[in-house]
Amino acid sequence: MTEDQYQAARKVLQTANYLRGEITTAKGEVAKWTKIEDSFRQNLQPTRADGAKKMLEKAMKRLADARKRFSDMKLPGEDVGPGVKWVAAIDNDSFNYLPKKINAVDFEKAETEGLELFLTLEACQNECDRQNSL
Repeated sequence: MTEDQYQAARKVLQTANYLRGEITTAKGEVAKWTKIEDSFRQNLQPTRADGAKKMLEKAMKRLADARKRFSDMKLPGEDVGPGVKWVAAIDNDSFNYLPKKINAVDFEKAETEGLELFLTLEACQNECDRQNSL
């Protein structure tokens, strides 16, 4: 197992642990609203019981959604690539474009800023050379 595969698996397991917590919380909400609805029905308060039933249905939907997200999780395969890409960044000292390495956690941020992500240093260097020649 490579370091990249280990880190990818670790992140999946962190997410799984978080989702387990969400499932536990949702189960508690379902139990709470079930008890409240039952109490209102026994005390002959049908209007309040119907309101509690709606809240129970919402809680059950949240529980089902959390369980679905948990069951849809998959461990990364053997083909996990390196979590590194390159962007063409301007150097403030020389005002030239230079390749800059970014990690997987910054991919989404770079894409929202409109930066082009390159898989290899060579491809990024070619783009930097093109930008510098303009």
